[in-house]
Amino acid sequence: MIPSEQQLHESLNTKSFGPIGFGHGQLKYSAEIAASLYGCEWAYKNPKSLESIELKIRLRDLVLSNTPAAHSNRDVVWQRFRQYAIKYCSEAVH
Repeated sequence: MIPSEQQLHESLNTKSFGPIGFGHGQLKYSAEIAASLYGCEWAYKNPKSLESIELKIRLRDLVLSNTPAAHSNRDVVWQRFRQYAIKYCSEAVH
């Protein structure tokens, strides 16, 4: 695992929060790390490059693997992660 992915793994760790899942702002912080490391093409609905598609799959697996299994709608967590990353990139441009 490359160091940037390790940093992302650590930011997504929910073990200290127990059954409540992600702490306040934790998902946003993690998405900002991903956006700063990888850009945001992967976060859009239809990435243009194969590399971005593969990165999107890898990041989705990472986010979902850190989402508590008891979460009622785990895909919402992924959608929020993507939206936070897109927002971070759009704010960084301005």
